[in-house]
Amino acid sequence: MRGLDTRVLLANARIMQLVDMQKAAGLMATVERLAEKDGMTDAANGIHTMPVMFDDELLLASRWCAGQQRHAQGLDKAQWRALCEKLAADANHGCGLSYDYYVSRLSAAVDRAMYDLAEHERADALAIAMEFGYETVNEREQTAIDNANDGYCTHGIEMGCCPAGCDYPDEYVEYDFDPEICHDGQERCVDE
Repeated sequence: MRGLDTRVLLANARIMQLVDMQKAAGLMATVERLAEKDGMTDAANGIHTMPVMFDDELLLASRWCAGQQRHAQGLDKAQWRALCEKLAADANHGCGLSYDYYVSRLSAAVDRAMYDLAEHERADALAIAMEFGYETVNEREQTAIDNANDGYCTHGIEMGCCPAGCDYPDEYVEYDFDPEICHDGQERCVDE
């Protein structure tokens, strides 16, 4: 039944208000996003009648209607660009001047922000995000593989030089042990 999951989450949020107002506020924000997303999804599927589950709840009805309107308007490119600028600045502040780490931080933040977008808004949103250096999950995974193969850490910095303390994995560390095993089962050190 359309809207049932959102209505159940609303009931949970109201019950949570009796126990923990902070958690309840987070749940209510999620309820609002889901109701709006329900409206966008319905509009994308050509459904313009409100779910019966939302009829007697002003909050759900208003957010569903907002989703219908948002679908009709499309992506607010200026607002999305402003968000991407903020996400890029935030990613830059914590990247340690590593471009690969910047891209990873920015792209993860954009992916989270895109969760709230309707499917038909995502192509435009991705095009704008790519202007700031956004990469898809597959591109980021390939960069991580290339970095590992070229001797760079997950931050895109040469192993052993990363300020985060990244170093070679144990399998690349050279040990000072003779491969022969002593008669007592212990490895014998070359220096002995």
